[in-house]
Amino acid sequence: MKKLCFIGTSHLGSVASAWHKRVAPLYPEFQPTFFAGPGTSLYQAEFLPDQIIAPAGSELEEYFKLSANEQTTIDLKGYDCFIFQSLDHHFIAISALCQQMARENEDEQIFFSEACLEIVVDTLIESSPIINYVKHIRSYIETPIIVSITPKTSILALEKHPEEYVPYLKYAELFECLFNQSCRKLLDYPSLTIIEQPEETLATPYFTKLEYLNPYDKQDLAKVTDYWHKNTKYGKAALSKILKHIKSLHP
Repeated sequence: MKKLCFIGTSHLGSVASAWHKRVAPLYPEFQPTFFAGPGTSLYQAEFLPDQIIAPAGSELEEYFKLSANEQTTIDLKGYDCFIFQSLDHHFIAISALCQQMARENEDEQIFFSEACLEIVVDTLIESSPIINYVKHIRSYIETPIIVSITPKTSILALEKHPEEYVPYLKYAELFECLFNQSCRKLLDYPSLTIIEQPEETLATPYFTKLEYLNPYDKQDLAKVTDYWHKNTKYGKAALSKILKHIKSLHP
């Protein structure tokens, strides 16, 4: 049996839910453990040789206990694969930057060179806790690592606020290219694979289908303000893609 270590932010919730509710019987050869640290709690980890520990009394300790059946220590040599869910596009920050770039008033317009934008995207990715975890793991072991990209914003955001996203759509392709370029550069480690969002979950290249939004079929969509967190259906699609890749590593 292959032991899998999933580490992630609140986006890991949909994947863990999919495993427990839908996917587990299909993959008896895998035994996953889910270490979720919502918000900024993943930054609280202590990095020791061969271990990553949630400090006693920390917020991260409480989250790990809840998600990983009371476990608060990740033993690096105890797993056959490490999976991170997920690496953010930093959509909100990029969208705000696009607002500045798209201003038509010359007195307010701000010009950013492509080199400057590359540094911005690099910095956003480098600030992710995932980068620190990956660096630490790869310093001690050669176990395969998977980094799964955060699902894109729901199409509902575009449908409800079309004018707000006009600047973003103007530069979306540019930032998508910069993001992919930065990921390849900053996550250039042996036996590390970057897994993109499942194609079937995308409404457009930059937005996720409505049916994968967490509140879908649960509450009045007119009142929804969280366009980022996804449901178990999305978790199943992402998890299936991840597990398919893991099976290719361990035929």
